[in-house]
Amino acid sequence: MEHLPFKPGPDIVAVKHVVEKARSSGIIVEVANKQKYPARGIVVALGENMSVDMKVGDLIMYNMAVEENVEVDDFTFDLALGQNVLGVFPDTMK
Repeated sequence: MEHLPFKPGPDIVAVKHVVEKARSSGIIVEVANKQKYPARGIVVALGENMSVDMKVGDLIMYNMAVEENVEVDDFTFDLALGQNVLGVFPDTMK
């Protein structure tokens, strides 16, 4: 996984948004909806005071990004409050 050159604030999670894909007649098509929430994403950085048990690399479901499509050194990610993390998917879902 790429290293994110950014350290989020105390209760902030930096998330690389995972684009949902839809199937139509056996063809995979990216869904056109931009940032539909709740969304899935990969944790790329965590603030220091996160109360949810997650780590960098976990697949999570989150609701309402504080800021969408933040770009730092050509790396694009969302910033979400820790309280907006709805849960962590098991490792078998990655």
